[in-house]
Amino acid sequence: MTDLTDLKNDSKRKKNIFKNSRILRFLFFVADWLYKKIGVSLAAFVFTGYEAAQKYYEGSFFYRLFQGYEPSPVKTPVRKLKKAIMVKCENGVAIRGVKKAVDAVLSADLRTIGTFFVALGFYSSLMYLIRVYVFIDPDTMLLDLFVGIGLVVISSLFIIFGKGSLYGFLHGSFYCNALFFRFLRFPERNERGGDVQKTPVRNPKVKSIVCFSVGMALGIMTYFIKTPVGSLSALCLVFAGAAAVYAVLCCPEAGFLLFLVAVPFLPPGGLVITGGGPCVLISLCYFLKLIRGKRTFEFEIFDLFVLMFGGVMFFGGAISVSKGGSLRPALMYVCFTLIYFAAVNMIRSREMIKRSVYALMFSGFVVSAYGVYQNYFGITAQIWQDSSMFADISGRVVSTLENPNVLAEYLILVIPFMIVSAILAGSIKKGAPFAVCTLFSAMCLLYTWSRGSWLGIIFALLILFVVINRKAIVVYLGMLLLLPFAPFVLPNAIVQRITTIGNIADSSTSYRVSIWHASLDMIRDYMVSGIGVGQEAFRLVYPEYSLAGIESAPHSHNLYLQIGIGLGLVGLLVFLLVVFFFVQQCFTAIKQSEEKYVKLLAAGGLCAVAGFLLNGLTDYVWYNYRVYLMFWLVISITVAVCRFGRKNNAAGAK
Repeated sequence: MTDLTDLKNDSKRKKNIFKNSRILRFLFFVADWLYKKIGVSLAAFVFTGYEAAQKYYEGSFFYRLFQGYEPSPVKTPVRKLKKAIMVKCENGVAIRGVKKAVDAVLSADLRTIGTFFVALGFYSSLMYLIRVYVFIDPDTMLLDLFVGIGLVVISSLFIIFGKGSLYGFLHGSFYCNALFFRFLRFPERNERGGDVQKTPVRNPKVKSIVCFSVGMALGIMTYFIKTPVGSLSALCLVFAGAAAVYAVLCCPEAGFLLFLVAVPFLPPGGLVITGGGPCVLISLCYFLKLIRGKRTFEFEIFDLFVLMFGGVMFFGGAISVSKGGSLRPALMYVCFTLIYFAAVNMIRSREMIKRSVYALMFSGFVVSAYGVYQNYFGITAQIWQDSSMFADISGRVVSTLENPNVLAEYLILVIPFMIVSAILAGSIKKGAPFAVCTLFSAMCLLYTWSRGSWLGIIFALLILFVVINRKAIVVYLGMLLLLPFAPFVLPNAIVQRITTIGNIADSSTSYRVSIWHASLDMIRDYMVSGIGVGQEAFRLVYPEYSLAGIESAPHSHNLYLQIGIGLGLVGLLVFLLVVFFFVQQCFTAIKQSEEKYVKLLAAGGLCAVAGFLLNGLTDYVWYNYRVYLMFWLVISITVAVCRFGRKNNAAGAK
């Protein structure tokens, strides 16, 4: 008992030593003074004045235009037109036909569905064998055989063990229910206005025979179908695509969440279809719901500048020095920018915010885990490093994004949300999964060996922890004092990588500096109109300004220089206004929101974007379409959080 008392007294004495430390008291005094000075500064006033800017905007013509306030002479005709469109949508033959078809599939017996796919898999496999061994067709793909056998095996299980309808299976399965009804929030039967209507069939065997015959016919048709992914695989993709289109039409929010998960895994070669297609589909389905009166739409001052930037981006492709090479990337950029408007209006509740953040973190964890796997199993690339200067680095990981710098830029956008989610969890047990995600992402970011991204994430975390707790300034001051000792603690490869930042002897640094000089000359000559969007326009003009030894380059290796070159100073100004209103909106939410949940998520989004934009000083971080798309998705989640906080504040004030 005496020993326990002595231990407690010893612990108290140690705490008192820290509390009474003059150094710590001085550091806390400096931290409080800095925090107060920042809080009352002109910059703080400007960056927390979003609500004042919004009120000014609400009195403008643009607000009335985008919020649907019709002038008196056309108000009645416009409303009648909207009502007619709603009635047409609800009672249209196509819509009712699709609903009946989907209800029929959902109410179909599992054994009947299994019969269809057994026939499809069996006859498509038979067609594969005929093409290979009878007609010796060299264009056949072994994947077709594997898919056909897989369909037969899985569908046979449905025939043997299946009971009830497809809807009953999806709703009764723990995993399917968690995915489709809890996470993606597809409407359940009672939410759809009654049970799924069952199509009456006098003899169930007739239905099975019909399904078998249709499956057999489609299986035989695969003999005549030739695609790069195989005949049966293409047919399955058509089925999956049709189901996805209908699902997004019913619930655009579910499509958005799935798309959010899929972004870092999209194939880079087919982004027009796999990236642009879903963006257009989700936006179109949401605005169809809006026209039918089933969704709402808000358009704030920040949205106005995002729309202006999308317009400038489009004109950057239309008036480019290389119209053929710029129009396609310009349309892609516009498409990825405009997904923001649908996304920010879909994320309106706490649950939707939570699901969006979870989807973002899940894909980030998978990407990071794969990157860590690459590092430890030697699946790395050395083509993006100066091997003569960094011999200690065996290679750089790329994960699913094919370039270490692109991977690092993606991780900057994800890591702050992981840290914030771990803090919001409230306990070690609940926060452990988020901590694991953060650990893997940090390791993956380290193994990219991307110095610009390291600086970006450090900058992001410096801001984040100060927002969370002002005492973090004390920790930063202490870290500055310990900085000279870092080379004795950190691994040599990391120290060498950090100390070569700005070293012209490094081929990567000297390469960038040469391109920056040429890029500044390009801006001087094209400051009004810009040269246009995309690599082709840059490659066409850059050789005229290049320095000796760097005659070709894909881009300027600087986000702001690239925007200025491509869109002119007007485009750069509009982008900076987008950034300004985004930062203003986030700081306003952090300062005025009464909920810790809103404060931290707004801070996480702000810091993710801030670190990303700092990284833009050393690289063109929008070079990869997937990262550009992820940038706007993170913007939309963060803005939605800020709006959610403002609405809660307004509701609490009433």
